[in-house]
Amino acid sequence: MACSVNSQPMEAGARRAIVLDTIERISVLALYACMVARMPAGLFGSHSLGDLLLLVGEGLVVVFFLIRRHTTDISLSPFEWFLAAAATWAPLMVTPGGKDHAILPSVSVLVMLFGLLVQFHAKLTLARSFGMVPANRGLKTSGPYQVVRHPMYAGYLVMQIGFLALNPTWWNFGAYAICWTLQFRRLLAEERFLSRDPAYRDYQSHVVYRILPGVF
Repeated sequence: MACSVNSQPMEAGARRAIVLDTIERISVLALYACMVARMPAGLFGSHSLGDLLLLVGEGLVVVFFLIRRHTTDISLSPFEWFLAAAATWAPLMVTPGGKDHAILPSVSVLVMLFGLLVQFHAKLTLARSFGMVPANRGLKTSGPYQVVRHPMYAGYLVMQIGFLALNPTWWNFGAYAICWTLQFRRLLAEERFLSRDPAYRDYQSHVVYRILPGVF
């Protein structure tokens, strides 16, 4: 997510924002711990590399959540908090499984690796501006943010497609279907929040596409 510049402290709700920020961090850390606990059986099977890549990718989310900078200029909309939380939690519910691969396992792993590199580049660019709920933590326009406005989401999508191809179960399909239904709404909510800032609106005029160049 690209975040806008010139953050203004909110007079009302600042304390509530800080409490919610803390709850957000703890909940994501707890869900990731549960995901790690479900994975070991798969880490020693034929899916081991794909499962490991998924743990690394989702682990990066946790790391950047923990080191991000605090802000009080954050959305307090319950619906936007629900979107952000559910879209973050849903992909943490997937598990190894499934034998009928849609594509060769080696190809799936390469797709996952590419998605991991894209999201890692985006996270390094955002650094401590990373967040889940719409908030102002500083505008980033370098690196992959010169190509699309939400390269991190693009990386998530590519990596999750690779994991689903490697672990084609209805449970995993459902988790990702819920995730991306919510991610789309979340992305639009982020842009509504950030476009209050003239700097972000200028950024939108220069970087037209959100996730996929030439498509969306």
